[in-house]
Amino acid sequence: MMTDKSRVSSIKLRLLFFSTAVFITPVGFFTKFYLGPGSGWVQLYAGDIFYPVFWYFLFLTVFPHFNYLLLAGINLIFDALIEFTQLINTPLLASIRKNFLGRTIIGSGFDKNDLIYYIAGNILAIVIYCLLLHRLQNRR
Repeated sequence: MMTDKSRVSSIKLRLLFFSTAVFITPVGFFTKFYLGPGSGWVQLYAGDIFYPVFWYFLFLTVFPHFNYLLLAGINLIFDALIEFTQLINTPLLASIRKNFLGRTIIGSGFDKNDLIYYIAGNILAIVIYCLLLHRLQNRR
């Protein structure tokens, strides 16, 4: 990557990454309630794009100097594991899935198409990351 994270303070990076995670949260939640054009797709899949973006930036809030490409790979594996847990139904998972937040975090039904959108979300996270870092570097 062309930018040098080491020249930017960890506090600035953490604040930037946390702000991004906080910003993306209502956007992701909104997809579940969207009723406009394409609402079927938005309600089913758009959140699957924002989900990995949220986790990507939340992780970077704690570890701001982590390799951004490696993080996307780890995040994708995490997303896939969460998706595959939807094939499992235990009393604990069923109780978590009874409420909106639980369903939003761990999902409620396996859909192989979600994996495509998790890939798209991780690519989007990388793009946002690069744009944010580039903008931060150019402000100096």
